[in-house]
Amino acid sequence: MATTAAINKPHSQTQSTSYEIFAPRSVEQRSCLSRIQVLTSGPMFPSGNLTTNVNNTNKPISTSGTQQHRNDQHSHKSTSLISNAMIPNPPSSSPSSSPSTTINASLHQAKQTTQKLSKVLKHSNHFHRSLQSTLSLTHELTLRHTTLLQHSSELSLAAERLQTQSSQLSQHARDIGLPLKHYDAVDSLGVDVGVLFKNGRVVRGLANVSVDRGVEYYTLVCRIEDAVRFFRERRDDWSMRNDDDVSKTRKSARQRYESESTSGSVEYYKRALVLREVALDLLREAIVQRIVQTTEQVVNALGLDRVRRTVQRRIGGTTGGDSKSGVVRGDVLESSLIYTRFHGISHRSRSLLGILKQCLERQQQQLQNAQEEEEDQQRRVLLGKISEEDGRRMNHNVGGGLEEDSPYVGLWNLCRNSYTQSRETLLKNSVKAHLDFLKEKHGLVGMARLASVFLIRLCTIETSLYLDFFGSIAVDQEEKEKGQQKNSEEGKEAGGDRMAKEKIAAFSSSSRKANAATLASQVMSPAGSYYDPQFQLYLDTLCSTHLHRTIRRGLVSLSDLDTLCQIVSVLREEMSLASASPTTMAASRALAKVIVDAQERLIYCANSVLAKEVLRFTSSPEDLDYPDVLRRLQEKQEMGLEGGQNAEGGGVGTNGEKQTKTKEEEALVLKHQQLQIYESWFPPIRSVLKVLSKIFRVVEPKVFEDIALTGVQACARILKDGSVYVQRKSGVLHSDLFLVKHLLILREQLSPFDIQLRSVERQLDFSDAGKAVSKFLANRNRRLFSMSTHNALVTLLCEGVSTRESSIDSKRDLEDALRSACNDFIEHTVVSLIAPVLTFIDQCKSHVTAANSSLGAEGGISSLRKQSFMDVEYVRAIVNRTLDRLEPELGELTTQMGLYMDNSATAGILLKPVIRKISRFLEEAKRFMSDGMVQDDQDDDGEAGGWNKEAMADVYNVMDQIETMVKAAAT
Repeated sequence: MATTAAINKPHSQTQSTSYEIFAPRSVEQRSCLSRIQVLTSGPMFPSGNLTTNVNNTNKPISTSGTQQHRNDQHSHKSTSLISNAMIPNPPSSSPSSSPSTTINASLHQAKQTTQKLSKVLKHSNHFHRSLQSTLSLTHELTLRHTTLLQHSSELSLAAERLQTQSSQLSQHARDIGLPLKHYDAVDSLGVDVGVLFKNGRVVRGLANVSVDRGVEYYTLVCRIEDAVRFFRERRDDWSMRNDDDVSKTRKSARQRYESESTSGSVEYYKRALVLREVALDLLREAIVQRIVQTTEQVVNALGLDRVRRTVQRRIGGTTGGDSKSGVVRGDVLESSLIYTRFHGISHRSRSLLGILKQCLERQQQQLQNAQEEEEDQQRRVLLGKISEEDGRRMNHNVGGGLEEDSPYVGLWNLCRNSYTQSRETLLKNSVKAHLDFLKEKHGLVGMARLASVFLIRLCTIETSLYLDFFGSIAVDQEEKEKGQQKNSEEGKEAGGDRMAKEKIAAFSSSSRKANAATLASQVMSPAGSYYDPQFQLYLDTLCSTHLHRTIRRGLVSLSDLDTLCQIVSVLREEMSLASASPTTMAASRALAKVIVDAQERLIYCANSVLAKEVLRFTSSPEDLDYPDVLRRLQEKQEMGLEGGQNAEGGGVGTNGEKQTKTKEEEALVLKHQQLQIYESWFPPIRSVLKVLSKIFRVVEPKVFEDIALTGVQACARILKDGSVYVQRKSGVLHSDLFLVKHLLILREQLSPFDIQLRSVERQLDFSDAGKAVSKFLANRNRRLFSMSTHNALVTLLCEGVSTRESSIDSKRDLEDALRSACNDFIEHTVVSLIAPVLTFIDQCKSHVTAANSSLGAEGGISSLRKQSFMDVEYVRAIVNRTLDRLEPELGELTTQMGLYMDNSATAGILLKPVIRKISRFLEEAKRFMSDGMVQDDQDDDGEAGGWNKEAMADVYNVMDQIETMVKAAAT
C-alpha cells in the first residue's frame, strides 16, 4: 500500500523547493510549461535503459525486425519490474479473513493500475519510436538538401559560364558577319540607286528607290553611310600596316600601288563612296533642280529678265507681274507667283530636307561620340591605365571612320545657297523699283518710313517662306495640333452665341502672335545666335543694298538740316520697331546703316553751317546796330499789340462772337513774338543755338558735345569782338549790356542740353626737334637697322617729337566770361552814377597814402584836414553835382536795361551789386569827411575848412538821398 500510495502521488509533490519565489513565471510561460509536461509525461525507465534509448535516438532508423524485437523485450521487462515491485510477498501467516479481503481488493486495484500503466507505457513507446523515425527522416532530408544546394551552385556556375561563352560566341559571330554585312550592302544597294560596277567601271542607270519614300530612302542612306565608315576604318588600318611594311621592307611605289589596287577594303570603300554620291545626287536633283526650275518658270512667266529703267512703266501694270515691265509691284508682291509657286513646292522640299537633316544630325552624333571616346582614351593614357602607343592606335580606330568634310553639310549648303540665290534673283528688281517709286511719289522722308515698313514685312514673309523649306516639320505639326485644339475649344465655348465671331477674331489675332513667336523661336536660339547666319546675310543683302542705294542718293544732294533730322528720327523709330523681333533684324541692320549715313551727312551740314555763319562770320554795321535793333523790336511789339487791341475792339462792334481771340490766334501771336525776340539776337548766337537745337538727340552725344564746344568757343570770341565795336559806336553801357545779354542767352539756352563742354586737345610739340636732330647727327654709332630701343631713328622720333595735351572746359570759360562782363558792367555803372564821389575818394586815398608814408598815421589825418578838396563847399558841390546828375543817369540806366534785359528780375540781380558798391563808397566818403572834421578839443582857432555839424548834416543828407534814389531805381 505504501508503494501504491507512493506511485499515485504526483511527481511535483516530491519536490521540496520551488524557484517560483525567486523568479516568478508569466502566465504564457506557465501555460507553455504545462503543455510540455503533458506531452513529455510517461512511464519511468531505469537509468541504463534510458541511456540506451537516448543513444539509440541519435542513430538512423533501420527498419529491421531485430530492433523491433529488442524494443518489445525491453517493454515487457519494464512492465514485469513494475508489477513485481507493486505486488508484495505473501505473508507467512494470515491471522484473520478481514485483512485478506483488504489485500485482495488492493491487489485487484493494483492489477488494474498496472494494466493502465502498461497501456500508457505501450503508447509512450510507440510515440517514442515515431519521434525517432521523424528525427531520422529530418536528418536524411537535411543531408539531401545540402547535397542539392551543392549541385544547384555548380549548375548556376555552369550556366553563367555557358552564358558568357554564348555572348562571346555571339560577339565573334557579329564581328565575323559585320564585314560580310557591309560587303553585301555595297553589292546589293547598287541596284537600288542605279549603279553597277563592271571591270572597275561605274555604270549609271535608273534608281529603283525614290526620295519621296522617306523611311526607305533614309534607311538606304544610313546603310551606305555605315558601309563608308566601316571601309574607311579598314582602309586606314590597312594603310597603317602597309606603311609599317614599307618602312621595313622598302617597297617601291609600284608595289604599293599594286597592293592598294588588290586590297578589297580600298576597292569597296571607293564603291561605297560612289553609292553615297549617287544617293545624294538623287536628293540634290529633287531639291536644287526643283528650286532652279521653279525660279526659271517664275522669271519667264513674269518677265523678270527684262527690266526697264522708267519707273512708271516698271510699276504701271495692274496685275501682280507684267511681262513687259519686268517687275512686280510692292503692294501685290506677296500674292504674286514669286511666293505662290514657292509655297507650292515647299512641302515636298521640306520633307526631303528633313531627311538630309536627319542624316546630318546622325553624323554629328557619331562625331560627338567619337570625340568623347577619344577624350576618354586620352584620360586613360594620362592615368596610366593604357600605354601611349595603344592610346594612339585606339584613337586612330575611333576617329578613322569620320570625315572632316561632310557631304551632307555640302549638300545642305548647296540647297540653301540655291534657294537664296533664286530668291534674290526674283526679288531684287522688284524691291529696287518699289523703293524708287516711293522716293519719287512721297519724297525722301516719306520714302524712309514707307520703305522701312515694306522691308519689315518683306523680312517677315521671306523668313516664313524659308522656314517652310528649311524649318522643322515637328514644329509645324505641333503648332497645327495646338491651333486645331484651341479652335475647337473656342467653337464649343461660343456655340451658337453672338460672341462667336468676336472669339474667332480674337483667336485669329492670338494665332498671328503665336505664329510670330514661333518664327522667332525657329530663327534664333535661346543663347541669342541665329540658327542659319547665311540666310541672315541674304536678308541683309536684300534690304541693305537697295535701301542704302536709294536713300544715299538723296542724302548726297540734301543740305537742309530739318529734313536730315526728320529722316534720322523716322529711321530710328522704324529701327526700334524692326528690332522687336528676330525675324526683322535684317531690316533693322539695314536701317542702322542708313542712319549712320544720314548722321554723317547731318554732321557735315551742321559743321558747314557753323563754319559759314559762326567761325567765318564777319559782323556788319546792321548786325551790331545796338541798341537800335532792340528799339525797332520794341516798336514792332508795340505796333502788334495796338493792332491786336484794335482788332479786338472792332470785333466787339461788328460781331459778338469775336470778342476774344481763339487759342489758335493767341498761340500764333505768341509764336510771332518769340520769333521777333529770336531775330533780335546776335546772328552767330542764333546760328549756334539753331543748329544745336536741331541736331540734339539726333546725332551721338559725343559728336553733339564736340559741335557745341566748337560753336560756344566761337560765339564767345565773336561776342567780345562785337562788344568792342558797340562800345565805339554806342558807349560803354551798351557794350556791357550787349555782352551780358548774349552771354546770358547762350548759357540759358545751353542748359537744357545737359552737356559738359569739355575736351582734351592734343598737339605735336617740335620744340625739342632741333636738339634731337643735332644729337642724331653727332651720334656715330646710330644702329639704324637695330630692332631695339637703341635705334637712332627711334630715339630721334621719341626725343624730337612730343605730345602736348591741354584741357578745355568751355562751360567754365563761358561762366568766366559772363562773370567778367557782369563785373565790368557793375564797375562802369558805379562810375557813371557817382563819378564825382569816386574822384573825391581817390583824392583822399592818394593823399592819406602819401602822408602816412612821410608823416605817419596821425600826420596823414591832420594834413588831410588842410587840403583844399576837403573844403566843405567843395564837398557840398561834389555831392550836389552827383545828386543832380544821378536822376537822368538812373533813368537812362533803367531804360537801357529794360531794353536789353527781357526779364526784370535779371535787371534787379545785376543792380544789387551796384547798390552795394555805391553804399560802400558813400560810407567810405563819410568816413573821410568825419576824419577831416576838426573836433572842439583839438583846435581852438575855429573850424577847419568850414566844417561844422550843420554842414556835415547837410552833406550826409544829400548822400542819403543819393543812396535812396539808387535803391529805388533798383526796385
